[in-house]
Amino acid sequence: MKIEAVVGDRLREARKAAGMRQEQFGAALAPLLGKAWSRQSVSLAEQGGRAFTAAELVAISRVLGVSVGKLLSPKTPTVTMPSGQDIKAKELGWALDLEGAEIPPASLAAIGDMLDTAMAAHERGLEELRTTQVALDAATEATWGLYRRSSSIAEPEV
Repeated sequence: MKIEAVVGDRLREARKAAGMRQEQFGAALAPLLGKAWSRQSVSLAEQGGRAFTAAELVAISRVLGVSVGKLLSPKTPTVTMPSGQDIKAKELGWALDLEGAEIPPASLAAIGDMLDTAMAAHERGLEELRTTQVALDAATEATWGLYRRSSSIAEPEV
């Protein structure tokens, strides 16, 4: 798959996920690029029919809320460069300094919520352990007290 097609696929996915029509997306690029893209330009880009400048990649990334690395990350095992040379997707990830997975902000919030829940459960568990320890200490002291008293009582003579 050509690198332009990779970007086009990712652009289309992100645009649809953002709930934007091609016209809306093209207009949203204007403040960053100095001019809007027409619906036809967006369609051509999504089909992988054009190369992208660095400024365009950054603008697309900003408008759609995805990283430039995500726009460049292929779903296929290799990417074909304009020269015809293939690059393995994992090598492309290394070149982009990607670990292979992007965590969207919503997922980060969910992870934060899970950590908060786990921390609260941990705190409750610690409190239960403290309560249990106090009870064990009291039972131990009572047992030692009974033992001391019983040790000091002389056995009756028979």
